[in-house]
Amino acid sequence: MKWQPLNLRYDGSSKKNEGLRLATLKTLVAFLNTKGGTLLIGVEDKGSIYGLENDFSFFLNKQKTPINLFEQELTNLICDRIGKEFAQHITLCFEEIEGKQICAIIVKKAKQKAYYKKDKTVVYIRANCTTRTIETLEEWFDYIAEEKNAPST
Repeated sequence: MKWQPLNLRYDGSSKKNEGLRLATLKTLVAFLNTKGGTLLIGVEDKGSIYGLENDFSFFLNKQKTPINLFEQELTNLICDRIGKEFAQHITLCFEEIEGKQICAIIVKKAKQKAYYKKDKTVVYIRANCTTRTIETLEEWFDYIAEEKNAPST
């Protein structure tokens, strides 16, 4: 299983980075479409733990705990941008490491193909440790044909 570190809104600096939400969802779609995987939120690429505290700052002074609100926001993004039917393949786990909260998103391969839906529908797959876009209908047909003929692992 592959894992990919990421934050949902912050990139390790004190600045909000909305592109991380898209990167998170793209990776989840790619995991759903290939062999599954685990995405770590709150961990840098090199393994340093910086946690979810900056993400949690959006939820201060709310009635629910930051973890519950973070999980609710992430689940809403998954259901709205990928599809409710895929939520059953995605598990969110929160752990404390080095005194900091992180989130592990465990994704199982889906039987049907997942798409990112917002302004337009986009298909993502995993190629080793990268997330790739299927650009054309021809690429999509080639991918499906290859996957259908690949030996099961």
